[in-house]
Amino acid sequence: MEHLASFSSISKICTITEIHYLSRRDQCSRLPQRYSTLQPGTPFKWTDELNQLFKESKSVIVSEIEEGVRIFDKSKPTCLATDWSKSGIGFWLFQKHCQCSSTEPFCCRTGWKTTLVGSRFTHAAESCYTPVEGEALAVADALDKARFFVLGCSN
Repeated sequence: MEHLASFSSISKICTITEIHYLSRRDQCSRLPQRYSTLQPGTPFKWTDELNQLFKESKSVIVSEIEEGVRIFDKSKPTCLATDWSKSGIGFWLFQKHCQCSSTEPFCCRTGWKTTLVGSRFTHAAESCYTPVEGEALAVADALDKARFFVLGCSN
């Protein structure tokens, strides 16, 4: 829990990379409206709006970690979920922590916990992909980034 206290004490963000990290979180659903300020080559400026989003995001991230983010356990059923849009791709690695008999992902409200999350902006050419190509890109990117967890995963 010392890491949570350290994270909670961060007062402001200094780089675009740090904003990208926060944009992965569900709480930052308003950040896509601000993507133009986050694109590579755009000068970074810390605004009151970003500061408020940062405070809200910190609170949600700490809450999620306290409630449900778990360390990866290779013996548990695992689900790698991906998503693609014209502006970015992302993934979530979930593991089953419940005793439900179903093997379907999200069999119950509290059974599947997040173990890893990742995302990135799409490149200019990737933003022109058809949905099938984009979703395939998201899967390939997720498998690459989560390879240490999914390679050899039996379930």
